[in-house]
Amino acid sequence: MSMRLSYKTWSFFIAISFLCALLWFKFGYPLFTHIDLSTDRDEALLLAKEYLTKNRSVDITRYHTAVVFVIDQNSDGYLQRTLGFEGELQFLKEHNFELFFWMVRFFREKEREEYLLTISCKTGEVTSFRHTIEDSTQKPKTSREEAKEKAEQFLIKNFSFSPDEYFLTTEFSRELDHRIDHTFAWEKKSASIPWKKHRLSGNARLLMGATVSGEELLTFSKFSLELPETYYRDLATKQTISLNLLTITRILNIALFVAAIFYLILRRNHLAMSTTRKFYYTITASIFLFTLLAELNELQNVILKYDTTQPIASFYGRHAVETILSIFFATIGVLMPSLSGEALHAEIFPQKKEGSFLHYVRTSFLTKEVFASICLGYLCFVIMVGLQTLAFKLGQEYFGIWFEQTWVTQLSAAYFPFLAAFYLGLRASFLEEIMFRLFTISWLTKVLKRTFLAVILSSLIWGLGHSGYLIFPMWFRALEVTALGFFLSIIYIKFGIITVLVAHYLFDVFWYSTGYLLGKTQPFHLYSMLFVILLPFVWGLVAYMLNRQLEEKRLQWKLNKHQEYNLKVIKYYLSDPRNIENKSANELKKEIVRHGWDIAVVDMAIEELKTKGKLPS
Repeated sequence: MSMRLSYKTWSFFIAISFLCALLWFKFGYPLFTHIDLSTDRDEALLLAKEYLTKNRSVDITRYHTAVVFVIDQNSDGYLQRTLGFEGELQFLKEHNFELFFWMVRFFREKEREEYLLTISCKTGEVTSFRHTIEDSTQKPKTSREEAKEKAEQFLIKNFSFSPDEYFLTTEFSRELDHRIDHTFAWEKKSASIPWKKHRLSGNARLLMGATVSGEELLTFSKFSLELPETYYRDLATKQTISLNLLTITRILNIALFVAAIFYLILRRNHLAMSTTRKFYYTITASIFLFTLLAELNELQNVILKYDTTQPIASFYGRHAVETILSIFFATIGVLMPSLSGEALHAEIFPQKKEGSFLHYVRTSFLTKEVFASICLGYLCFVIMVGLQTLAFKLGQEYFGIWFEQTWVTQLSAAYFPFLAAFYLGLRASFLEEIMFRLFTISWLTKVLKRTFLAVILSSLIWGLGHSGYLIFPMWFRALEVTALGFFLSIIYIKFGIITVLVAHYLFDVFWYSTGYLLGKTQPFHLYSMLFVILLPFVWGLVAYMLNRQLEEKRLQWKLNKHQEYNLKVIKYYLSDPRNIENKSANELKKEIVRHGWDIAVVDMAIEELKTKGKLPS
């Protein structure tokens, strides 16, 4: 097999990718037009500090901070299910309701008092605020009517609250030893959204509210969508299906992992394993280091979860140990399917050399053929996006599909979002392509004797592993990813490992960075995300310009001193014609290995005899 593709093949892929790009632009691109990330993380923190300093006279130098970017996931799901995606966008615009916002926390070690603010990622406005204090904190006691008047005037002044458009739905007081907290919530009259499903009914209500204690507003909220309890019950019921699918997938993944370990032990001295071992050690170490870097890059998410009842040093220390251990075992796990996959691929698909990294370790990663594989990976990535767009369009039209948008927020809490996108794409592409393409397809082909069945089953297992995403009906995500897995598997069988790695990497990076690539954002984030997407192409250009010779190095064992001694023993044994009489090289090899001799040593001894003409092939 060679990546010297014909003009006909290139023309076919270019034409299909062009059609898929048009398909995405028609049906996929409009989904991102409402995303506005004009206010980035640093600006959100600065705006929160300014608010506390100027409006609350808080000495912010005494506080630790955490800033994360979040989506109101429950409201997003409810609006999609009741109004549809177009209806959701209209609702957001009509009522100035925002799904995405920055959450900024100010806290002190071992103290209950803290401040939590949400900042609009579109305008930079403080849209909600909460001041948490001890129950024993003393405040002047005010009447409910005085507190209500104070809350109303604040909302009118800051959020254009119009009493005629709202009616009071919540009004209660919490009396403590040294103060009384009065809470009020107003419902917008024109924004009630009914819910009815399987005899369950209710209404979502758009609320604005505040809590007053003495002269201070402890909390306020520009808007919040209060969802009916029946919706949450229905959602929990549907998620049970997802949990069941994931449980089945975990069992299947464990079975695959056990098979990889078994084959690794069985073929521990396979020449393909020996030749690629250093390469995979490097990959494993790189993923380990990148994962550690990613954890540091996303430290804000960790800080947000800090419980102020404990010393912060203890919290960080425990988290560091747990993180390093989990990363270590997760990354070490990639060695089993990778080395086993190399040995299996060499055995099952000896003619499809580009299907494993053994070919590139023996030749070079810097050739024109590698450049061709990378270019084809870009085309396959576009085709994958188009296929997914078509699947979602059909799903929305005929099956009422609705999907989560948490991919927009996954990188935004990172100090450097482009590094997070790079890591997520790199890790997912290497781990999943090695496990489900290199190893699983080769192993299932060996077991089932049918490559097509191996492709279907490996794609199905991979698809089921993605059923935890909040896309409903739950089976849709598994079906969609299975179809993409089938496409990747066919590309893998036909064109090799590098093409599917690049396509998978680009697909993940694209979805994680869509908020920066397609929405409104800061120039730095846009250009850095483009750089991450262009990284494989840069590698390809370097490979094209250097264009090392495509000549496979001879596979040979590298022996240590103990193996060299054993080699002399076996050669002495084989020098006796009586021991090799009427036996083929393969028969001799099996006989000697069966007695516990190292296959590397046996291979070298027999090859030497064959070279000298003393032993037939």
